[in-house]
Amino acid sequence: MAYTAFNPLVITIDNPAPAAVSATLVRSIKVVDSVAYVTTAAGAATTCTISSTGGNITNAISLGNNAANKVGRAGEIDDANNSIASGATVTSTWSGGGTAGRVSIICVSNA
Repeated sequence: MAYTAFNPLVITIDNPAPAAVSATLVRSIKVVDSVAYVTTAAGAATTCTISSTGGNITNAISLGNNAANKVGRAGEIDDANNSIASGATVTSTWSGGGTAGRVSIICVSNA
């Protein structure tokens, strides 16, 4: 019986405030999922979007009314942009007044 092992890679990006934070990759990856959560709430509606130089990878992950510890998951992954080359960047962009958050980007090796 043959099978393919699925060994995910997780990139975690902390966003200390509404802004774009990038990480430079040391290997080629393909984004397969993303989960974001609010670490410090400020009372505004919050979203998080994952992108690369090719464009948005996820839709805007909605975190609702910005309650602390609120979790959201990507509803869509854009197949045209989810492969990222080694040396390129992956970016987490948050919106929502004064909000801090963390995103975990689930990937597989794309070597």
